[in-house]
Amino acid sequence: MKSISRASGANLFLMEVLVAILIFSIAASICVRIFVYADSVSDKSTALNNAVIKAETCAECFKATSGNTKEIALILQYSCEKNTVFAYYDIDWLQTTKEKSAYTLVLTCIKGKNNQIDGDIIIKDKYESKVYALSLAVPGDQNE
Repeated sequence: MKSISRASGANLFLMEVLVAILIFSIAASICVRIFVYADSVSDKSTALNNAVIKAETCAECFKATSGNTKEIALILQYSCEKNTVFAYYDIDWLQTTKEKSAYTLVLTCIKGKNNQIDGDIIIKDKYESKVYALSLAVPGDQNE
């Protein structure tokens, strides 16, 4: 009779260990998911912060040059086509070529109402998802 009771005690202990391992596994998988999500949020936050800095820099040049896209491109060493300025950045937000870019800044300037110049700055990631956008306007030349 004693050997049967020892065997049932061992079985009970084994079941307790299995339940503890199961609970630990579930808790560990939840923690891993939380860490992955936190890393994703951190990456998005870093991208947004850098996008805001680049957009503000471009906006200040827009204001200083009264929306002259050629001057903006010259000052910031961006590329310019007609009324649009392009800048390409790698994953570390250093300026790069279009082929190697992870982020793209596009400044579009148009003549608005009352001779003012309107500009839109849009920063997108390599998947064409908008990271940040900024609209601005400066008064145009009053002599025109």
